[in-house]
Amino acid sequence: MIKFAKKHGLATLAAAGLTLAAMGPAHAGKTLEAIKSRGQVICGVNVGLAGFSSADSNGAWTGLDVDVCKAVAAAVLGDANKVKWVPLNAQQRFTALQSGEVDVLSRNTTFSLTRDASLGLHMTAVTYYDGQGFMVPVKGKVKSAKQLKGEINVVLREQAAGAKAGGRSKRVTKTSVKGLAEAALNAGALERLAHLKAWRAEVAREHNLPAFVIFHDATLRAIAERAPESLADLDGISGIGAKKREAYGAEVLRVCAAPN
Repeated sequence: MIKFAKKHGLATLAAAGLTLAAMGPAHAGKTLEAIKSRGQVICGVNVGLAGFSSADSNGAWTGLDVDVCKAVAAAVLGDANKVKWVPLNAQQRFTALQSGEVDVLSRNTTFSLTRDASLGLHMTAVTYYDGQGFMVPVKGKVKSAKQLKGEINVVLREQAAGAKAGGRSKRVTKTSVKGLAEAALNAGALERLAHLKAWRAEVAREHNLPAFVIFHDATLRAIAERAPESLADLDGISGIGAKKREAYGAEVLRVCAAPN
């Protein structure tokens, strides 16, 4: 297996003040003061992700991200149970933290320089690393995922001519329709498609869904080719109905508008 070099982290984010407060009383900010005043940490978590943050039938929250907030409460208030849980989806998480609805965001959120620098928040610590990998035939002698760039072939199996039932099959290489479709895109569209696929993968991980449930590849290719600048530009693209446009439209426009 070839390990994919890019890693994604699940980061704990905190509003300015709480992060610095760990350095000593002299650096205590408004967030820390508010927590001490109310006697409770308001923690934003995933709406439900097994192993990270999930509530049982009694409303008790458990998981890695939950434990992070309990640790903050224990350190600041001396009691790990003094936490109010606020379930947040991917679209709500940053707004909730920026507006002060929550003190701390402890949920699966990819740690990136752009987010750290542009959202007015502090990424405090990576709490979980994940990764990706490719399985390739040994005889291919592929040592790096970069060697797979531009591959548009798929391997199909068909019964060899004259082979007996149960006999060995031979491999026949065919050019994939998907590969041809992507090869027809211009450089700008290919760049947008790469960004869209990365965004889709992140949303799929956060909601524990297969990527195609967010958007099929064909839909992403159509979006990348059209380069939409408004929600109206998404109309007519196969795979984007009213619900998906409402759920993902703004994020799709943001991704398409991002500088290359």
